[in-house]
Amino acid sequence: MKKHHSLPASPHRRGFLTIVVIVALIVTLTMTMNMARTLIALRNVSVERDQRLQVEILASTFLDYARSKQAGSADYAGETIDLSTQDWQQSYPAKVTISIEPDSREIRVQAQYFSDKGQIVQSITKTSKQNTPAS
Repeated sequence: MKKHHSLPASPHRRGFLTIVVIVALIVTLTMTMNMARTLIALRNVSVERDQRLQVEILASTFLDYARSKQAGSADYAGETIDLSTQDWQQSYPAKVTISIEPDSREIRVQAQYFSDKGQIVQSITKTSKQNTPAS
């Protein structure tokens, strides 16, 4: 059986390989960090879109509610509804303010979605002319 003798790696070759491995690790780490940033940004956009959609649905629903209340009672002047996380099964509380403008015959609904620190995350206002009472 023949023995293969390998020459010991030269210090220059070992140093070069070490630099190549370090550069490869830096490139891989940079790419991984960029992918993570992109995924976090996409998640944030998705969360904001979902919150916006929830607030729009909330405003539309309570606009219909206000129309119904106004149709049932000409004295209905609006109200404020505070929704806890359990009330509407979302991550954060919300508040809906319904106001009736007697001069313009307009129903105004403002829906707000709050963070856990009480800051407004999303807010939308929808308006509609009041139902005119039948004479």
